[in-house]
Amino acid sequence: MLHRIAASLDVNIGTLLASDSLGKSRIVRAKDRKFSTDQLVRRGDGVKLEMVSERAMDTLLQVNLHHIAKGGRSDGQITHMGEEFIYVLKGTIELYLGTESHTLAKGDSAFFKSSEPHGYANVGNTPATILWLNTPPTY
Repeated sequence: MLHRIAASLDVNIGTLLASDSLGKSRIVRAKDRKFSTDQLVRRGDGVKLEMVSERAMDTLLQVNLHHIAKGGRSDGQITHMGEEFIYVLKGTIELYLGTESHTLAKGDSAFFKSSEPHGYANVGNTPATILWLNTPPTY
């Protein structure tokens, strides 16, 4: 729902959410990375988002790790402005792009316009991790 509201306002979700970490640093140490705890951010069952880049209002790129439990999935398919690149670090996922479905395993990648409906599910027998880049930031 928040994606739809942001899209209708022609902004990203980050402009709608308060955060005290906006633009603090260009360096994010592995030990200091945060997990998104905001229930309004696109998550889904068995999905945790680890913020690899800091959220900042003036950046064009956002990078997260999507950790997906066995059987986990995004909360349906969404659309918004921008482009996305994903790289599967471990596990096997099903990437849904509109009516198409693609099985991606470790080392596979995909690039697509964010205006195309997209979502994913972990269809493997182990947890999966995806490196996910968005431009502009989605939230």
